[in-house]
Amino acid sequence: MSSNHHRGLIGPSSGEIEHVYYLSEHFGALHLNEDYSDIILKVDDQKFHAHKVILAARSEYFRALLFGGMRESKQSEIELKGTSIEAFKGLLKYIYTGHMSLAPLKEDVVLDILGLAHQYGFVDLETAISDFLRQALSLTNVCAIFDAARLYQLHYLTRVCASFMDSHAMQLITHETFAQLTPGGLKELLERDSFYAPEVDIFRAVVDWAKINGLTSGPELESVLSTVRLQLMTVSELLNVVRPLRLVTPDTILDALTLRTTCRDS
Repeated sequence: MSSNHHRGLIGPSSGEIEHVYYLSEHFGALHLNEDYSDIILKVDDQKFHAHKVILAARSEYFRALLFGGMRESKQSEIELKGTSIEAFKGLLKYIYTGHMSLAPLKEDVVLDILGLAHQYGFVDLETAISDFLRQALSLTNVCAIFDAARLYQLHYLTRVCASFMDSHAMQLITHETFAQLTPGGLKELLERDSFYAPEVDIFRAVVDWAKINGLTSGPELESVLSTVRLQLMTVSELLNVVRPLRLVTPDTILDALTLRTTCRDS
């Protein structure tokens, strides 16, 4: 028998068959399909029919939840807390189809989806949303994105937000969204040497931020105020702007005056 019998078929094409599109389409057809569902995910009062094996294949979080021996693995309905319905809808569709359109979504929904991607371990989605947010930065949204990036330890997005804030410092401290910053986010921002605006204006912005967030005293306010470089203010600003508000101790003001005098004389 000819040795050609053992050789592969020779044809004009490579012989590779690619029907990935159909696979994606068929998996997508299972999205919210009740006929083959074996698990119900409940968000607030809304129920989503899903499939354990697909959730587990797409996410280590769901794999552990549904097949890791936890209590939930024996339940036919699981309540998911800490997420909005709209954000979870978007994520669930992404799980089944690999597709998500961010542009039509509201900013808070995008940030909620970013949080879910982080929680459920969708690293590629987390990266894609970060890239989208990076290109969409504005004075209106940078504070919220900055805090979200810090929370989810997205270091590159955090740096990009901080750089944007540096470039728009004076505009930012007078913008209404400045008050949205968390104490930790505001402290980190004001500690940056590259974030520059007149120090008295920064102080006023911190005072307004505290009022809006209902902070009149306490460690959080003290921590943020400690980042204001009082020694860079004029004597008049220290005595006529800072002192009357009684948010800073007289000793701290005196130290700032002393340091200012020392720096001037050196």
